[in-house]
Amino acid sequence: MAVVRGLLRVVLRGLFRFQVCEDRTLATEPGQRRIYLVCHASHLDPLFGLALFGTGALHVLPPDTAAKWYVRWMLAAGLAVTAPAGLGQALALRRLAAKRAALVVYPPDRSVLDEAGQRTLEAIGLAAQRTGADIAAVRLCGAERTHATLRRPHEINRHLLPKITAHIGSPVRPDPGASRGRVRRVAAGRALYFALSEFRFRTSDTERTLFSALREAAGRYGTHHPALTDSNGAAFTYRTLSIGALVLGRALRPYSRPGEALGVLLPNAAGTAVTFFALQATGRVPAMLNYTAGAANILAACRAAEVRTVLSSRTFIERAQLQALTAALGTTMKIAWLEDLRGGIGRLQKLRGLIDHVFWRPRGTPGEPAAILFTSGSEGSPKGVVLSHRNILDNCAQVASRIDFGPEDKLLSVLPVFHSLGLTAGMILPLVAGVKLHFYPSPLHYKQVPEQLASTRATIFFATDTFLAGYARNAAPDAFRTVRLIVSGAEPVRMDTRRTYRERFGLQLLEGFGMTEMAPVVAVNTPMFNRDGTVGPLVPCIETRLEPVPGLEGGGQLWLRGPNMMLGYLNADRPGQIQPPPGGWHDSGDVVDIDADGYVTIRGRVKRFAKIAGEMISLTAVEAMICELWPEDSHAVVSVPDPRRGERVVLLTTRVAAQRGDVAAFGRSKGVSELMVPSEVIIIDQVPLLGSGKTDHVAARRLACDRMSA
Repeated sequence: MAVVRGLLRVVLRGLFRFQVCEDRTLATEPGQRRIYLVCHASHLDPLFGLALFGTGALHVLPPDTAAKWYVRWMLAAGLAVTAPAGLGQALALRRLAAKRAALVVYPPDRSVLDEAGQRTLEAIGLAAQRTGADIAAVRLCGAERTHATLRRPHEINRHLLPKITAHIGSPVRPDPGASRGRVRRVAAGRALYFALSEFRFRTSDTERTLFSALREAAGRYGTHHPALTDSNGAAFTYRTLSIGALVLGRALRPYSRPGEALGVLLPNAAGTAVTFFALQATGRVPAMLNYTAGAANILAACRAAEVRTVLSSRTFIERAQLQALTAALGTTMKIAWLEDLRGGIGRLQKLRGLIDHVFWRPRGTPGEPAAILFTSGSEGSPKGVVLSHRNILDNCAQVASRIDFGPEDKLLSVLPVFHSLGLTAGMILPLVAGVKLHFYPSPLHYKQVPEQLASTRATIFFATDTFLAGYARNAAPDAFRTVRLIVSGAEPVRMDTRRTYRERFGLQLLEGFGMTEMAPVVAVNTPMFNRDGTVGPLVPCIETRLEPVPGLEGGGQLWLRGPNMMLGYLNADRPGQIQPPPGGWHDSGDVVDIDADGYVTIRGRVKRFAKIAGEMISLTAVEAMICELWPEDSHAVVSVPDPRRGERVVLLTTRVAAQRGDVAAFGRSKGVSELMVPSEVIIIDQVPLLGSGKTDHVAARRLACDRMSA
């Protein structure tokens, strides 16, 4: 049999250029039992498993793979068996693990597992615990592109003999804790799932630039696969998007030097994606400008990033009535209009773009700056956040290790691309993952957005609670009929919003948490692991530390680091100088709890606590209480100085009949402290919002102070 293994290795190396990375874990100590988990992507996997682990290991095959003619001989030779699903699988794996020193099991290579896949992981976890075996994950990268792939024909572009590389993870022993019975089995499966998702992330190929990732996606899903459309009727395949970016990139070269930042002042549209990747293709850095931030903030942002040229569109400026903004920008920098650039592109330029597309070679390095975004300014002046290609692609891979999506999906993108969630999750992630992307220019169109969801048959949607509540009020009952995944971020999801989507549309809202500095996703609930009131478990390879906050019990101030952490800040007082996070850790400014299962609960911003009579009061919690009392209205809770008690809590609300006594009565019914009842109630027409949909607490506090001093 050793001859068979050797011959098989030679054949696989010759056909698939098969190579093994990190094969140090193939060796085991005498008497040590091991279970190898091969992420099952192809019916050819058992042949690669045999080449890796030899004839001493027993392969436990899924029935559909075991039925293939090129695999059946392994069963006849006693090298493989099949195991039933469910409880029988758990018992069979336990028995087999006790008899053999090495088992090779083939769970699905998916981020989200169905019930059978979850039972498989639970069975493997229990078998490892009962027999003392450790577990090593194996991933055959490239196997999913063979003609024996488990993917459906439209999900991936197949190749006759793709290169296949085996990655073998370090052995682990997932700990389910001290639980027993079914709870222990579920905990074992959960621990194993999170270990596997981290392994999936670590073996993702993110060592490339964003434009290289776009090109790789074209090869993976097909150059003629639909890439993106918009509400203006524009449509691009991967091929036309790549060529368009290269053509426009050549036209943009005279405006800047390689590595220089250019401002991008554009809405959600296909032309914005072409512009973004045109800058990537030529080694320039797009600085995504928030056109809702006002001229002073945008000018400060441009100074910080040393932007000399801003790219924009006359059509957009006219429709958005931003002529005063571009006039202010034009006094200190050049405005390059896309209409003029397109007008100068003739047949010769298009031919050169086609030649560049055919003969393109990768340029740049993953660690270089890829984009500059600016913090929301929800608590002060915006700062430039410099993200590398690696930061952004790592964050895409972190999300992909927990949530399944692919070419069968379509994403409606309404969050502005100057927002980190809009850029990463709303544009880059779908394009590098083969998800068809449709741009709509504004999330504020509460009636039109649900209509777009229905007409485009979107399956994935990202939004904020404020926007989701608005869509629910204006949507037809069948507007969300094709949507299978809604992720909400940027602000807490109110229980009323959850209830509306669950009861009216049959959808479970998945709440996530992130920040621009982390590109942005830090934690997210998933279809498999979702707990209301939390923002879900941390995505893979995020390290945290919690520092105590004086006056608060439980939780702590969250510090973070990970592969998706920014290169650093840009400030207007030190233009162009990237200031890395001190000590390699980023202070999120959030106060959080992390429970025993890894779920993160946001208690509020450190700056969103008021100290009243010596007690720390969470303004976020006060806001949530009032949203529960009056869910149909909009509210903002801020603190203002108080000479007697230090600070006082003020409620700004659109509820015309709001009375402090009503809030106090509701608070008593909930058993909350009297200190959480706002001392002042101010009726306003509209709560100030940022472009991302979050409450602008800086403007709200200023408004409260003005109204109280009037």
